[in-house]
This record gives sequence, structure tokens and C-alpha cells, in this order.
Amino acid sequence: MEWEVRLIEWMQAMILRVIGALLIYVAVNSLLKLPFDKQFLEGTSLAAFLVRTARYAVIMFLIVGVYPKIFPLFERIGKKQREEKQSVKEVL
Repeated sequence: MEWEVRLIEWMQAMILRVIGALLIYVAVNSLLKLPFDKQFLEGTSLAAFLVRTARYAVIMFLIVGVYPKIFPLFERIGKKQREEKQSVKEVL
């Protein structure tokens, strides 16, 4: 039974991580598009390609490099909640 609970918690954590990464992508991509004209971003000039490349590089750095650094914080929060649930069960 314990491994089933851990499996479900792991699956929930993975789903939340993917959703978090998608939210970061959408938010940062929208923010980085704001300073530029839509026609410029859709253009074929070298400057447009460089801006798009830089935008995606920043997004990937945040999703792959920075975002995973907060996972241990989430694990500590989950562990603390599990310990609280166990202590409540022991009292009952």
C-alpha cells in the first residue's frame, strides 16, 4: 500500500512540474514578445532571427536551469505535510 501512495504522489508531482514548466513558457514568451512589433518577429531579417533565438534561449534557461532548482523546496513541503498527516493518525 505504501508504494502505491508514493507512486500516486510521484505522478502528481510530475504532472505539476510539467504544468509549471508550461506556465513559465507561456508567461515568459508573452513577456519577451511585448517590446517587439508582431511584423518584426514574423520577419525574415537577421535581427528577427536573433531576437527569436535569444527569446527561446532565455525561456529554455529558465525552464531547464532555474525551474528545477525549486523542486527540493516542493519535496520538503510535501514531506512536512506527510509527517503532519502521520502525526494526526497516531493521535487518533
